[in-house]
Amino acid sequence: MSIVIKEKDKQIAILVAFFIIVTLDLIFILGWQWRSLSNKYKNASQKKQAIIALEADLRNLEGYKTEIAALDDKIVNLRLAIIDEVDISALIENISNLADSCGVKITQIKPVLDVNNPKFVQVRDSKFGEIEIQIIAKSDFHQLGSFINKFETNKYYLKLFSLDITTESKNYFVQNIALALKSFVNIKE
Repeated sequence: MSIVIKEKDKQIAILVAFFIIVTLDLIFILGWQWRSLSNKYKNASQKKQAIIALEADLRNLEGYKTEIAALDDKIVNLRLAIIDEVDISALIENISNLADSCGVKITQIKPVLDVNNPKFVQVRDSKFGEIEIQIIAKSDFHQLGSFINKFETNKYYLKLFSLDITTESKNYFVQNIALALKSFVNIKE
């Protein structure tokens, strides 16, 4: 028994073999080239985006210089609002004078530096340390409001950190006040 292959079946077999060879060629031989080309396309696309961003930054360079100058001025102004570490007594005296001008009677005022967990801020060539000033005082609500307004608009940087108000048992118009202010001092090394 012999197998006879017709001419049409030979052509179909040749075409199938051709498609199999081409497919294998695309998968194994040209596949790595396709992956390499696609990686290069992604890389080129990322570099193009970086170039576009760089060109935008170059166009805005003058604006950035102006913004940097404004921030430098702001740092200088804030540096003027922060006292030196050795002048803490001047800050306390300033707070005491503000309280006196508002009618707030300070019974105790003391600076507190957290030596176990000191907090510092480094700005260019300066180092600033956080300080808390605890105040115990007596006043009425209007005097207290005026005092808070004055130290928040003071030339020195002071921020209200905590406030505890209790009414005095003998006179309901007098409030016992315990408040803490936060500030920064310029640390000279």
